[in-house]
Formats: sequence, C-alpha cells, structure tokens
Amino acid sequence: MDFLLRKTARLCLLLVFTLLLSAVSAELIPVLLGESATFPTTRNCSKENAELIHRRRDNSNRTVARYQGGKWSAASGYEDRVDQGKTVTLNNTNINDNGLYELPCFETATELDVLPFHVVQVVVGQPVTLQCHYVTTNKKVECAWWEKDGKLVFGTNFTSGEIKLDPSFKGRVSLADKPLDLGNFSATVQQFRQEDGGDYICYVQVDRKKETERRIPAATRLTVNKLTAAGCAGYKVSTGFLVAVLLLLCVALCFICYRRVTPDRIL
Repeated sequence: MDFLLRKTARLCLLLVFTLLLSAVSAELIPVLLGESATFPTTRNCSKENAELIHRRRDNSNRTVARYQGGKWSAASGYEDRVDQGKTVTLNNTNINDNGLYELPCFETATELDVLPFHVVQVVVGQPVTLQCHYVTTNKKVECAWWEKDGKLVFGTNFTSGEIKLDPSFKGRVSLADKPLDLGNFSATVQQFRQEDGGDYICYVQVDRKKETERRIPAATRLTVNKLTAAGCAGYKVSTGFLVAVLLLLCVALCFICYRRVTPDRIL
C-alpha cells in the first residue's frame, strides 16, 4: 500500500513538474533593433488590471503595460513607447528590452530577442552575401535557415540533407562550404533583384539531447542601391571625357611653355 502511495505521489510530482515546464515555455519573437515588437497574446487577454511584465535578464521585473477599461495602456516609463489599444506594441526597441515577457492571465511567456543588424546596399543584378556565423564546437546543429520579413526563403536540414528554397530564389542561392566544420551559415544570393530588398534573419537550431534550442546569430537589412549597370556605364563615359579634356589642356600648356622658351626666328 505504501509503495502504491509513493508511486502515485511521484507520478503527481512528475505531472506537476511537466505542467510547470509547459507553463513557462516561451514563444520567441525576434525584432530588429529600433523596430516595433507586438505581443500577440495580449489581444486575447481582457482581464481587468492584467499586466504585461518584463522579466529582465538581470532578474529584475518591470511592468510594461496594464489592461484597464477595455484597452492596454503604457505603464510608468513606457509612455512614449507603448500606445493604447487592443494589443501591446513596444516601439523603438533597444537592447535592454531583451528577455521574457509574462502575461499572468494566461501564465504564458514570450521571449523578445532584440537583434543588432547591419545594412547592406546592393546594386540590382549583383551578388550579395548574407553573413551568419555560429560556434559549432561540441554542438549538434540540426538545421539553419534564413527568413525574410518573417517568411522562410532558404534553409538546410543537415540531418536529412533536405534543402528548402522559396521559388523566387531558386537557382540563385548558394550556401557556404563546410558550414558545420567552420560554423559558417552564410548564404550568397546571385543576381540581386529589386524585390529581394528587406530584412533577413539567420536561424540555427541546435540539438541539446533533451530539447532543441533555436538561436539567432545574425540579421541583415538589404537595401537597393540606386546605382545601376547603366549608371555605371554613364559614369565611365563621363570619366573618359574628363580624361580627354585634361590631356588636351596638358598639350596646350606644353605648347605654350615651348613657345616661351624658344625664341622666334625673324629673318
């Protein structure tokens, strides 16, 4: 009888532990530094005086917004970054906004990952490399992929060898050699198009035996350089014309100097 009670108690504890783990599981929301981040779960929370709480990485807590009178409003210190509405959107994100955001009415958490990024200007028709590097030593990387504006554009599953590509990038994307050995998950896009411009985020999924972990090593914003091939040709013509003018000026100057140092022959 005691054995059954002990076994039942262990099962109950295991169940409680599992529920706690699921309760604190967090949804990852990546956002580029300075951009706005929206918390979707706040739309379904209409409990009066509910609070969106930021559990910062230094273990301190801060209330971001509060639900009152049928709408979310900014808490103290966020008046200039959170607007009133049905959902909470955090504007002008900074690096200190990283961390977990909890909504007690659902006991759910959202992890906000604010990403510093670099801007790359690309000429239409030229290649561009999206840099992404991640330490792979003693780690099993299952897959790596790039998303543009939240949608998968290309990626590789290293376990199955499967490669996924958005149709618009077919035949134009090449991945770095030996990515697992070198930790290089960069991708090169050939023949850059106007519509390729946008925000690209690199993801790497790591198998940690008991669970998988998704990491974000890099983010890039591609912008279209107004300079085109025709513009380059025009620039070359202009340069050639300038060189010709300079040569003529040099010849004229040399002739004038020669006339000055050579006496006129008057018979």
